[in-house]
Amino acid sequence: ITIKMHPVRLLYKQPQNQNSKIKSQNEGSEVCILNLIDTPGHIDFSYETSRALACCEGAVLLVDVKQGIQAQTLFNLEQAQKLGLAIIGVINKIDLANKEQILLAKKELSMVADIKENEILEISGKTGQGVPELLEKIIEFFPDPVITTVSDSLKALIFDSKYDSFSGVVAFVKIFAGTAKRGDKINFFLS
Repeated sequence: ITIKMHPVRLLYKQPQNQNSKIKSQNEGSEVCILNLIDTPGHIDFSYETSRALACCEGAVLLVDVKQGIQAQTLFNLEQAQKLGLAIIGVINKIDLANKEQILLAKKELSMVADIKENEILEISGKTGQGVPELLEKIIEFFPDPVITTVSDSLKALIFDSKYDSFSGVVAFVKIFAGTAKRGDKINFFLS
């Protein structure tokens, strides 16, 4: 059970026959940088999820095929919709279910999230089935981040931090405006 968000940066090399938003310098290879945040689904840890949603362009609404839609699923969906995020519906743990259970879960998620049933993905985190299709849909469906560089003022949101014994305090931020480079002095403001 996830109780703390986990940000991760993923370099994803798309299959060569796919159209990519981001192309690398090497001909023939298409690499996308995905910044993903795994958040807790449990309602007791909703603060973690709300911080993550505040700095994302999209949300993957992951529903366990056996448990179906939970109260926290509805809460997280509502938060993502309020922020205007693109939402991808996903049924997980399909390796543990039969076809009828999967269809029922997709129908339920379709009604709740207003997503067409044929647009809801089926995956298994255990076996990896459907995960490449999910990554491709994230690249295709979620908008690229927009960073305003008109102003020199750096504006960012610290959404998480951790202590590393070698680096000290490491802050995870989403930059909304401006730029930062090594050696810059940064002021933190509470709002």
